[in-house]
Amino acid sequence: MVVEGVSLVESKAGRELEDVFFAIARSQMKAAVLPEGMILNFATHPLTIKQAGPGRQ
Repeated sequence: MVVEGVSLVESKAGRELEDVFFAIARSQMKAAVLPEGMILNFATHPLTIKQAGPGRQ
């Protein structure tokens, strides 16, 4: 989902966030020319929120 035309938000429901999720998010951000991104994991309590921007390795 793209929010306000500047940020990508991906929602997941998995036991943990895998590196491939971040790679996909970065690819989508690059294709859409979006400077910010985050991944929300609804399977954890409390909710896990991680940055998916270009600085993540």
